[in-house]
Amino acid sequence: MVSATVNVQGVAAQTGSQPLVPPGTPRASELMQKLRDAEYADRGNSVSFGDEPSLDHYYARKADQVEALIGRLENRQPVSQQDIEDALDK
Repeated sequence: MVSATVNVQGVAAQTGSQPLVPPGTPRASELMQKLRDAEYADRGNSVSFGDEPSLDHYYARKADQVEALIGRLENRQPVSQQDIEDALDK
């Protein structure tokens, strides 16, 4: 059984047990800026640890993960709060 809840003002949305960030809302814009900042930092970190290739790879993967979420938000697709927290390491 699947449950869905949507607040028409776009403040909250939920599918199953995962809350979603509705696209095109002030909350989505705020999170997009945080994601852009995180992507910038992760891309920088991905070339900062020359003597630790595993760290370079980790940060490159994190930057790709964040970039994918930004793309989904830009394309007005809902993104789960959990995906954002995972991308931002929260």
